Amino acid sequence: MVIRDLSQQGPCNDGGRYVTAYRHDPAPGGHVLFVSGPEGAITQVRLTDPTYTPRSSATYGHSLNGTGTHPTPDTSTLLELLTGALTVPCGGSLDFAISLDWFNRTVDGAIGGLTDLAALVHRGKHLYTPLGDVQNLKEVGCAVVEEMAEFVGRHPLLKDVDAIAAPPGHDPKVLSFGSRVAAGVAMRRNIPFVRCTSPQEFRAPIRSLEFSARAGALSGQFRCPADVSGQRVLVVDDVYASGATVEETARALRAAGAGHVASIAAIRTMEFEVGHVTKQFAEESLRADRALARAPAATMPHPADDDWTF
Repeated sequence: MVIRDLSQQGPCNDGGRYVTAYRHDPAPGGHVLFVSGPEGAITQVRLTDPTYTPRSSATYGHSLNGTGTHPTPDTSTLLELLTGALTVPCGGSLDFAISLDWFNRTVDGAIGGLTDLAALVHRGKHLYTPLGDVQNLKEVGCAVVEEMAEFVGRHPLLKDVDAIAAPPGHDPKVLSFGSRVAAGVAMRRNIPFVRCTSPQEFRAPIRSLEFSARAGALSGQFRCPADVSGQRVLVVDDVYASGATVEETARALRAAGAGHVASIAAIRTMEFEVGHVTKQFAEESLRADRALARAPAATMPHPADDDWTF
C-alpha cells in the first residue's frame, strides 16, 4: 500500500521537486529525452544510463541525447518513480537525495496539516518513543519501513546497493527512530546494514539549532567504522530538513571508501520556507495524539529488545 501522496499537490520549489513530465522523440542515431524536473533527477537518469549526454538544460527543463529508439526499461521506471517522489537539494558528498513525501499538505495553496506519511513518522518519533509504547511504535515504524523498502526495491539505482547506512543519533545510548527505520529497510531488502557513529558522548539534537548553523555544527563529527571501499551505499533516514545530517553521514562514508552515496528519507520538512508553520501543525497534531494516548510506560524497553525492532 502506498502511503505517500501521489497527487503532486505538495509545493514544488527549491526545497524539492517532482518530475512533472517526460517524453522522448526520435532523432538521428537515437532519441532525445525531455524531462521537466530538478537537476537531481537528471543525475539519476545519467547514472542509470550513462550513454545519455546533455543536449540542453534550463532551471527545471532538460533534454538529453540517448542511444537507441527509446529509453531503457530502467530509465522509464526511474522517471515514473520520480513523478511521485521528491528529488531534494543535497551537498557534494551525495550523488543525489530523495524524499518520499512532504511533511505538510497544501490546502488552497497554503501549507496545511501533516501528510499521512509524516503523521506516522511524527507519532513514532515524538509520541510512542517517549511513551515507551512498543506496540504502536512498531505499527507505525513498520508502515514507514514498508513504504521505503518498496520504493527502494523499484528504484534502478537503489535496489542493488551494497549497503544501507544510518546517521548516528544525538544520544548513542538510544537507538533513534530513524536508525530503526534504516535497519528495517536493510532487513526487508536483505542488504548489509552499516551504522555510522559519532565520537561525542552526546550532542544537542540537530533540530534545536538554527537552520543555517546545522551544517557547521556537524562538520567532521561522524565516522563510518566499516570498510565500504568501492561500495554503493544508501543512507536511509526518517526526516530530511536542512540535509546537514545526511551530508555529514555521506562524508563519513566517502572517507571510509564508498564509491557512490545516495540518500532517501521518508519526509521533507518545510523549514527552508521563510515563516514556515511546520512546527505549528506538528505540535497541534501531537497534542491531539497525546490526548488519546495511554499513560506513559513506567520503564522504557531496552533498544536491543526484539519487540522494539521494526
